[in-house]
Amino acid sequence: MSTYYEEVQEIKAQYPNWRSAALPALRLAQEKHGYLTPEALRECADALGTTPAFCEAVASFYDMLHLAPIGRHMVEVCTNVSCALVGAQQVLESLSRSSASAQAKRRRTARSRSDRSSASAAAAGRRS
Repeated sequence: MSTYYEEVQEIKAQYPNWRSAALPALRLAQEKHGYLTPEALRECADALGTTPAFCEAVASFYDMLHLAPIGRHMVEVCTNVSCALVGAQQVLESLSRSSASAQAKRRRTARSRSDRSSASAAAAGRRS
């Protein structure tokens, strides 16, 4: 298997200007790292022959590129005019409520587990 650097060189060869290879190279780095870590941006910059700042500037412009970890599942809701006319805002609000409810439930469960662990540890300490 080829290295990331070699793959980017192949991508660069397909374009008359190296800047045109920035998006495919960043996408490849994201696939490799899960998201664009500072290390991934440096690696991409080295392969393109530019600076990490250039790579970060390009990545920060596009929604498909992520500079921070993302969840396992991504849900995107169309909110342009045509989608808004058929109720996109209601879908978005419903998803937001569901997500907030699920997060609150996970926090309560985690807190409950923590409380049980603390109680078990305290009980174990009394027995010794």
